Amino acid sequence: MNPNSILPQLPFLLTILAVFIAYGVMVRREILTGARVWQGGIVIGLIAVGLAVLNDRLNLKLLPGMSPTFYLMNPAAMAFCATYCVFISYRLHKVTDIATWAIGDTKIILRTCPASKLPDAHALILPTGTRLEMRFGIPSQVKNAGGDTIPAAANKIAPVGLGKVVATEAGTLAVGKIYHVAVYESNKPIKVDVLKRFIGQALLAARKDGAESVCIPLGTYPGLSIESSTTALAETVLKHHKPFAEIVFCIFEARDERDATGAVRKVLGESSPVPKRDIPLPPPDKTAK
Repeated sequence: MNPNSILPQLPFLLTILAVFIAYGVMVRREILTGARVWQGGIVIGLIAVGLAVLNDRLNLKLLPGMSPTFYLMNPAAMAFCATYCVFISYRLHKVTDIATWAIGDTKIILRTCPASKLPDAHALILPTGTRLEMRFGIPSQVKNAGGDTIPAAANKIAPVGLGKVVATEAGTLAVGKIYHVAVYESNKPIKVDVLKRFIGQALLAARKDGAESVCIPLGTYPGLSIESSTTALAETVLKHHKPFAEIVFCIFEARDERDATGAVRKVLGESSPVPKRDIPLPPPDKTAK
C-alpha cells in the first residue's frame, strides 16, 4: 500500500480512536450508566460515521482511482464498531453471581457487578489510603457511582492514621454506609498482614453499628496483585464471618474475574456455580437507612 494514501487519513483515524477511547473510559469509570450507555454509543457512532464519510470523500478526491478497500475506515465499519462498543459496555454493567458458599449461618456470594449496582447491604468495606482519597482504582469507581457527597464527607475527616475506620453515607449507592479503612500510606505498598488486620477491624466496626450484611470490592491495591489482595480478603472474611448473615465479594473489573474467583475458591473451597444471569435490583430506598 502506498504510504501517501495512508498519511492523509491519520488525523481521522486518531480522532476516531480518541472518541472510542473516551467512551470506553467513561463507561469503565461509570460516568455513563444506564440509558446513557447506549445514548453515548449513538453519539460516538454518529461522530465516527461522520468522520469516516468525510475521510472517504476527501481522500477519494485526493487520490482518485484508489479502491475504497485501501482506506483505513469506512462508515459501515464505524457503525459496527460503535454497536459493538455499546454491546460490550452493557456486558460490563451486568450483575452476575458466580458462586455461593454457606459457611455456618453466613451466606458468602462472589459476584461481578459495577459499582453502581452494589447490593443493598448494610455496609460497604472500602480499603483506601490514609488521605481517604477517591481519585483512583476502586475508590474512584465507588465515587463515580455514588456521587461527590462521599469524598466530600471523607475529606472532612482526612487525613487519618493507618488502620483508622471512617463511616460515611453512601450517596446514591444502595448500600447503607461506607466504611473507609486506611490500609496504606501514600506512595507505600500494602502489606498483606496489615490489610487483613485492618479489614478485620472494619468488619468489626460495621457489625458494632448493627450491620448484618456487608459487601467487599475485590481488585488490585498498591503493591498487591489481584490474587494476593483477594486471598487476604477471603481469609479475613473466613475468620470474621460469624456475626454476619450475608457477605458479598464484588468484582468490578471483568478482567479480574478469573484470578479473583480462583483466589476465593482456594480459601473457601469449591462450591456449585450458580447460573449466570442478570440479577434484578430494586431501586435504592434511601429512607430505610
